[in-house]
Amino acid sequence: MKRAVVLLGLSAVIAGQVVLRSRFAAGGPLIVGMWLIGVGLLASFALPAGGARTWRSGRRDLPRRMRPPAGELLILLAIVVIALGLRLYGLRDFPPGCHIDEADNGLLAQRLLQGGWFPVYTEVGNGKATLHFYFIALAFRLLGVSTWSIRVVSAIVGALSIIPFYFLARAGFGPATGLAASFVLAVSRWHITFSRVGYDAVLAILFAVFVFLFLFVALEYWKRRDFVLGGAFLGLGLYTYMAFRLIPAAIAGVLLREAVVEWRRLRAHMPAVVTGAAVALIVVAPLGLYAATHWDIFMFRTGQVYLGSHVPGDQFLPALWENVKMTLRMFNLRGDGNGRHNLPDAPMLDDISAGLMLLGVLLLVRRIHERAAFLFLLWFGVMLLPGILSIEAPQALRNSGTIPALALCVGLSIARFGQFMRRGRGSISRIIGIAVPVALLLGIAALNVDAYFRKQATSPRVWESFDLGETGVGRHVKRSIDRASVFVDASYWGYPVIRFEAGEGAEYLPFRTADLPLTQDVIQVAGKEEFLFLFPPVPTYRSLLEAYYPEGRGQEFRDPFERPLYVAFEVSRDQVIGSQGLVATCTPRDRSEGEEALVKRTPGVEIPAGLSADREYRGRWEGSIVIREDGRYAFGARSTIPVSITVGGREVYWGFASPRGPRLGRGVLLARGTYSFVARSPRIGAEDEIEVVWEDVRGDRGGIPVDQFFVRSFGHGLLGTYWQDASWEEEPEGEPGYRRVDPEIYFYWHIPPFMPRGPFRVEWIGEIDIERPGEYRFKVEAIDVGQLWIDGEQLLGEASYPGERVEGMKELTAGRHQIRMRLASVGSYPTMRLWWIPPEGEESVVPWSVFYPPPPEFVD
Repeated sequence: MKRAVVLLGLSAVIAGQVVLRSRFAAGGPLIVGMWLIGVGLLASFALPAGGARTWRSGRRDLPRRMRPPAGELLILLAIVVIALGLRLYGLRDFPPGCHIDEADNGLLAQRLLQGGWFPVYTEVGNGKATLHFYFIALAFRLLGVSTWSIRVVSAIVGALSIIPFYFLARAGFGPATGLAASFVLAVSRWHITFSRVGYDAVLAILFAVFVFLFLFVALEYWKRRDFVLGGAFLGLGLYTYMAFRLIPAAIAGVLLREAVVEWRRLRAHMPAVVTGAAVALIVVAPLGLYAATHWDIFMFRTGQVYLGSHVPGDQFLPALWENVKMTLRMFNLRGDGNGRHNLPDAPMLDDISAGLMLLGVLLLVRRIHERAAFLFLLWFGVMLLPGILSIEAPQALRNSGTIPALALCVGLSIARFGQFMRRGRGSISRIIGIAVPVALLLGIAALNVDAYFRKQATSPRVWESFDLGETGVGRHVKRSIDRASVFVDASYWGYPVIRFEAGEGAEYLPFRTADLPLTQDVIQVAGKEEFLFLFPPVPTYRSLLEAYYPEGRGQEFRDPFERPLYVAFEVSRDQVIGSQGLVATCTPRDRSEGEEALVKRTPGVEIPAGLSADREYRGRWEGSIVIREDGRYAFGARSTIPVSITVGGREVYWGFASPRGPRLGRGVLLARGTYSFVARSPRIGAEDEIEVVWEDVRGDRGGIPVDQFFVRSFGHGLLGTYWQDASWEEEPEGEPGYRRVDPEIYFYWHIPPFMPRGPFRVEWIGEIDIERPGEYRFKVEAIDVGQLWIDGEQLLGEASYPGERVEGMKELTAGRHQIRMRLASVGSYPTMRLWWIPPEGEESVVPWSVFYPPPPEFVD
C-alpha cells in the first residue's frame, strides 16, 4: 500500500510539473496544489521520523565510501563515456557557428602559442581570467586551430567533472546517490549546453567540485594533504569564470559551521586549515596582484552586470525581489531566454528532475545537521547569487555553478526512492527497488537528450544567438583569400569571429558604401584579379554594388531557416577598371532623321575617335566623379571650344580657354563621396582639343586622374558632417572632423568615425524623392540619440536602445522633400539606421536611390 501511495505521489509530481510549466503564464492554483500534494506524498515516506538508514559523515566509514568496488567503477566509467559521447556527438555541426566570446578565447590562445605573453587576466571581452586560454592553446597544438578545438576542451572538461562529483556525492550520501547523481549530471541538458561551447563556466564547475570534494574529505580526516589540494583547486578556480569568486564565501560558511559544531577539532587542526588557505593565496597571488593594480579592469564586468548599476537606489529592493523570483522559477517554470545558454525560455530542468529536485532539497534540509547536506545546500544557495544580483535574470550561465548541487538533489531523491521501494522481503521488492530508479534515470536521460539534440538543435532562436553571419564571412574569407582580393564591410571590420575564422595572417580590406567605386590606389593595393565584397544582408548594399558594377555576381547565404546571413558580391579586376571613365555622346549638329549619335567610353573629357572631320557635333560627357578628400576644389578646362562643367547638379565652370593655359571657375566645397558629373560643349570637331582640369584640396593644378571618373551617373546619398564630440547646440559650432556623402543611412560603426574611440555626432542633410504620395512611417534605430526632420518638421527625437526603433509619420506629396538627420553617440555600439513603410508597402531600409545630397557650395 505504501509503495502504491509513493508511486501515486511520484506520478502527481511529474504530471503536475508538466502541466504547471505549460500553464505557468496563465497561472493555475489547482495545478500548483496537485504538484505540492505529490511532493507531500513523496516527502511523507522519504522523510520518515526515524528508523531510516542514512549515510552520515564519519571517519569510520569514509574510507569504504572513497574506495568503490570494481563493478561500481565500471558503472562510473560507463557514465563518463556516456557523458563524453553526449558532449562530442555532432560537435562540428552544433552549436552552429562561432560566438564572439569563443572567438576572443581562440584569438588569445593563438597569441599564447606565439610566445612571450603569459597573462593571468585580460581586459578583452569586458575582462576575464586566462586559465581557460592555456587549455585551448594546448588543444590548438594537438588538434589544430578551429572552433571545434575550442569546444572539445569544454566537452572533455565537462565529462571529467563527473568523476570528482561521483566521489563527492558517494562520500556524503552513499554509492546509490553517487551513481544516480553522476548519471543525472552526465545527461543534464544544462551541463551539456555549457560543455559544448567554448566558455570557461564548465571549467569553473570542475574546479568547484574538486574544491568541495577535498574540503569535505579534509574535514572528515583532518589531513593537511587534503587542505592543500583543496586550497590549490580553489586558487586555480579563481582563474576561471567570474561566478567562481563566490566559492570562497561558501567555504567560509562551511568552516563557520565547523567552528560552531566541532570547534575543538577545528582548533586542533587549525595549522592544516591555515596551510590550505596559504596554498590558495600562493596560487592566486599573480591574479591578486593584477587585481590590486588594475582594480577597475578586474571589476569592470562585475560592475557592468550588477543589478545596482542599472536601477535607482529606491528601486533596488523590488528589482532584487523580482530577480529572486525569476531565478527560483528558472528550474521548473521558465528558464533563460538566451539561445546560447538554453532552449529559450524552457525550464532548466526536465519535468522529472524538476519535481525530484524539490524533494532532494527537502531531504537535504532534514539532514542539514550533517556536513555533506549542509555543504550542498550552502553551495546551491551561494551559487544562486550571481544570477540574483545581476541583470538579465534568469541567467543560466551565471547560475551554472548550481548544476552539481541540483544533480545531487535529483540523484539523492532517486536513491532514497529506490531504498524505500526495496523495503520488504522477497525478490519483487528488490526488482522494483532497482527498476523504478533506473526507469526514472532513463526517463531523465531521454527528456534531456531529446530537448537538446532535437528541440534545442533545431530552434531558430538558438541559431540566431550565435554569430552565424560573421562566422560565414570569416570562413568565406579563408577559402577565398588565395584567389581574390577580399573587401569586408566596415561594420564587420575587426570583429573577433571573422578574424578567428578567417585564420591567422589573412589579409582583407575594409570598405564602406561611401568608398565606392574603387579608385586606382585601392585596386593596386588589392592586387588580385578578382574582387570579393562581403557584407550584411542589407538590400541597399547589394543594389548599390550592382548599380556600380552590373557585371558582378552576387549571392546571398542563408541559415537552415532561410534567414539571410550575409552576401558575397564578386567582380573581376577588368570589370572594375572598365567602369572607369565617362560616356561621351556626340550628336551631329546637322543630324538627319534616324541618324544615331556616336556614343563611346572615354578615359575623361576628350574628343572621341570616330568623328567625321567635316562635321560639327554637340558633345556631352556624363558619369560620376569620385572625391576622396573633403575640401575646396576648382574646375576648369584647357580647350579650343566652349565647355560647361556641372558637378553634383551645380554648374561650376563655363567658358573658353586657350590650349596653352587652363582657366578655373569658382571654388566649390566638396565632401568625400561620389557626385554626378556632366561636361558639355555646343560645338566640337574631330580636330578640337579639350581637357578638364582642376585644382584639388592641396592646391595642385592639373588634369583629373582617370580613376576619379566613373562611367555611370551616380549622385545619390545624403551629406554627412561628422564632429568629434556629442554635444548638439541649436546650430552646430566648431570645425567638423570631416564631411562625406553617405549613400544610405544604415550604420553600425565597428570602426568608429574617429580614433581614438570616443563620443561623436553626425548631421545628414539632403533631399528624399517621394514617388507615391501618401502617409509614410519612418523608423529610426539610434544609439544613443537619433533625430529626424522632414521639410523642417521634427518627426523623431528620442533615445534608442539596441533593437529598438522609434517611429514617426508624415503625409508626403510626390516629389523631393528636404530631409535632415542627427545622431549623438556617447557610448558603445554606435548605430544609426533608417527604415520606412511607404503607402501600401512593407517595412524596409530606406533605399539609397531616393536620397540626393545638396548641390556643392561656392566658397569664393
